[in-house]
Parts: sequence; structure tokens; C-alpha cells
Amino acid sequence: MAKSKKSTDETPVKKPQNHFFSKMKVKNVYAENKEKFETKHFVNTGCYVLNGLLCGDLNGGYPSNRVTMLAGEEAVGKSLFASMAFVKPAAEENRHIFYIDTENAVEDEHLTQYGIPEDQFTITKTSFIEEVREMMVDILDKTMTLAHDASDHSEIPKAIFVMDSQGNLTTRRSVKKTLEGEDTKDMTKQQELKRLYAETVIPMGMLDMPFIVTNHVYQNVGGYGDPKKIAGGSGGLYNSSIILLLSKSKESEGKGEDRVRTGTIVSVKVVKSRYVMPDLVGKFYLNFKTGLNPWYGLHDFATRAEMLEEYSEATHSKMGVKKPEGLGKGTKYVLKNPNTDPSTWVVCNDKTLHTKDGIGSIFEPLNEWIKNNFKLKNPVGLSLDEDNIVMDDISEPDEE
Repeated sequence: MAKSKKSTDETPVKKPQNHFFSKMKVKNVYAENKEKFETKHFVNTGCYVLNGLLCGDLNGGYPSNRVTMLAGEEAVGKSLFASMAFVKPAAEENRHIFYIDTENAVEDEHLTQYGIPEDQFTITKTSFIEEVREMMVDILDKTMTLAHDASDHSEIPKAIFVMDSQGNLTTRRSVKKTLEGEDTKDMTKQQELKRLYAETVIPMGMLDMPFIVTNHVYQNVGGYGDPKKIAGGSGGLYNSSIILLLSKSKESEGKGEDRVRTGTIVSVKVVKSRYVMPDLVGKFYLNFKTGLNPWYGLHDFATRAEMLEEYSEATHSKMGVKKPEGLGKGTKYVLKNPNTDPSTWVVCNDKTLHTKDGIGSIFEPLNEWIKNNFKLKNPVGLSLDEDNIVMDDISEPDEE
């Protein structure tokens, strides 16, 4: 009897791994401290739209062990925004604030007004990248030593670094050249910025310390891509886990000469993120007296999720939607909770929309939609919109 031919469609059997490489003993700070590098915690900013854009969860916030960059035009309120949405929540977690002021714009009362005691923050003023690096490395080294010697890691103190702003930093060499009458360009700034991040991001990651950096933007004179470009060296751009681009529109009260500016509606675009999809946009309201409105801006997300639409008497009354009395004239909105009967849906006006009783009535289903549509499928992925990033001194040699 002829032998039957062996099927050619059979999948070849893989040989078992001999674990040759995995058994190699190599110095690996990540393998030895893997649990320390994981982002286990997101600091709640107090603004739901911002939380959603930062990590894809309205109840989340900014990562407690990564670099977050806030880039924006002049007078957009970057310093105020950083204090309200990043510093204040960190202080409430009992973190010490190291506030690096490069613009001579921050004093003690800027932080004490949020109830932060003076012994919980340290404000330093410097223009030199080298001084920032030396200070941060010294703090991180001393904390790392404490962590190494501590028997109970829960007792290791936490901190947050805030640099406001990176765009105003210079180098000692640049000042020296100016004093010596040299008018040539300082070619070391970008290398010093790279060194700053290279020597700090790993220790900060291990010690669960966030680094918040504000930065400037400039007009894109080339005319290609986004009209606003983020400036700064590659050190900050590539070491930031999140980069948000901020722009503004004024919000005022009163009429004529009595008209006063009370706050700013800030538009946010996600330029880079390791947590959410690129190019996400949103808005939040920053009131100069009362701070961030936690609910403002969710209406845009709800519209995209098809959970918000204008109220129509003819259409919605037939569905059983009940319009309450006293809403006055103007546009009315229906907040459509997909998990409940239309008879329970909330109808509101412009004034009540941005409240817990308004947009908050669909908070849970809206958050589920955001988790499903905003988060990266690959949590360690990297999105970088190069059209929105430009580096100063791009012609400089990349010295190592």
C-alpha cells in the first residue's frame, strides 16, 4: 500500500524556548522595581473634561509619576491653571510642592490662597537650566536614599515638581557670553534641557513624583499645519507623557465701561499622550474667583456621544420626556441617558446645563462612552502629532 502523503498544511511545531536570555543576569532597574514604575494613580484635577482628556476617565486625572506639559499662548492662564488643576490637588494628597518659577511671577500667596500651608511648598526662582537640574537631582537622590533605607515604603514622602515655565530658561554659558560681549548664539541650551530630563524622569517615575511643565507657543510663520506651534527642546517634548495645547476665549460680565473679565473658556487639544487618542479636543471654564467649573465642557462630549440634543416639543413629548416649568425662553436641551426610560431624562437650559443636576445626570454612561472612545487600545502606545510641535534651535547639532 502506498504511503499517504504528509499534509503540507500542517503548522510546524515551535520548539520550546530554552529561556537562555531570560535567565541572564543583567542590571535592570525596571525589572527590580517594576511595581514602582507602573502608573497606579491619577491625581484628580477637579475638572471632569480635563480628567477625560488626560487619561480617558472622567474620574481620573494626571499621572502621578510622569511628565505633563501645558503649552499655551500668553495670558491664557497657564500659571493659574497649573496651580488650580495640578498643584492644589497634589497638595490635598499631602505632596510637597517644589515650584520652580523662571518668570518671577509667583509668590507665597499664590499658593497659600488655596489653603496650602507655607511649610508644604518651596518656591525657587532661577533662569538657569543647570540650577533646576542640580536642585531636582539632589532632591530625588536624597529621597531615593530614604526609600532604599525605609522599612515601610508607605512612609516615603511624596512631592510634585512644577516648572513655570520652560520657555524662559537659559544657561550659564549664555549669560557668560553676554557678559563677555559675545553676540553668538548659545548652542548648549537644548543639550542642557535634554540632560535635565535624562537625569530626572527615571527617579521621578520610581518615586511616584509628577513633573508639571508649562511652556510657550509661537506663531507658525511657515504657514504649514497648526498656526500655533509648541516651542522647546526635544528633551521636554519626547520625555513628556502628555502634552496639552491651550488656547483661550474671553468671558466677561457687565456692559460698556462696567464690563469686566471674570474668567476664561480654555480650549484644550491633546498633542501627545501615552493614555488617550491623539487630537482629542475639549473646553473648560476657568473663573478667576471661583476656579474651575467641574462640569463645563461635558456638553460637547455628550453631543458627540449622542446623549445631548435640543429639546423639541413635538418629538420629545411623544417619547415621554417631561419638560419642567420655569426654564424660561431660549434653547432647551435633553440629556438622554441610554440606561433609563425617556420619562426620567433631564431637560435643562443654558444656565442649568453645566451643573451636577444638568449634565451630571448622564455622568456614568457618558464616562463609559469616554473610556471606550478616548483611551488608547495599547496603553503604552505613543501618539505624537508632529504638525503641532516645533523645536527651537532645530539646526543645532545633537550632541550627546
